[in-house]
Parts: sequence; C-alpha cells; structure tokens
Amino acid sequence: MITKIWNICGRIAFWLSWPLLAMYLNDSSRTRILVTCGEEVLLVRSWLGNGQWGLPGGGMHRSEQPEQGAIRELLEETGIHAQTQDLKFLFAKDSTYDKGPNFKVYAYHLVLPTKPKLTKQKFEISHLMWINIAELSMNANTDEEVRSLIEASHLT
Repeated sequence: MITKIWNICGRIAFWLSWPLLAMYLNDSSRTRILVTCGEEVLLVRSWLGNGQWGLPGGGMHRSEQPEQGAIRELLEETGIHAQTQDLKFLFAKDSTYDKGPNFKVYAYHLVLPTKPKLTKQKFEISHLMWINIAELSMNANTDEEVRSLIEASHLT
C-alpha cells in the first residue's frame, strides 16, 4: 500500500517538475543497458517517472565514458556488477523524451549466464522485474525504448 502511494506521488512529482526536468535533461548524455539472462530481460521502474517499465541506465557524470556511466548506473540501480568488456555496444543516437528534451543515448547489451541477486536503489527505483522477451509485446506499460534496444540486439 505504501509503495503504491509512493509511486503515485512520484508520478505527480514527475509531471509537476517536468519543465525543470526537461531543461536539466536537454543536451545531456544518458546510458541504457539491455540486461538479458536466457530468454528474459531485466526491467526497472523508477518512482519518479511516468510509471512505465524501462531499462537500467541514467545520466553520465562529467568526463565519464559512456561504458563507465552504464556500468555505474547498472550497479546503482540494480546491484549488478559488470565490467566494460562484458558490454556489447548497440548504438549511440540522439533521442527525445516524451516530446521534451533532446539528449544522446548510449545503448549496451549485457548477457548474464545466471540471474544475480538484485538490489534496487532506494529513492529512485521502485520495482525490478525479469520478464520473458516474448511477453514484452503484450506489456503495454513498457517504454518504447525497451523494444528498440531489443530489436537492435537482434533478440526478437
């Protein structure tokens, strides 16, 4: 019950702060990691957001290389330890978030042999979930970015 209230508050805060978030995100660089284990993909849901399931990742620090930012964000959000050599680069592209700010996205794929113990980041991530890749098309509450990274990784 408290988690549900927290998520509702996060959605309200997201939309109220959208103009400021849009200014902050504009012209920034961000990372996303498609984490797979067998036929499943790891999804995250942020408490401050639009309520959709997405991929681990986030903003890069100044002078941080994209791979390093992806590894750091993955560890912070999920507790998964990875090395840069474990990442497969998928693409870098200019993107727009919800018809708002423009930013550059660096996308990677990480294949895990076994599912690790997950640790969600307090105050940022509300839920973590493994879902079968075939079931993603039926999940209407999944960010479009998830589908585009799966297509880029040739998993479908």
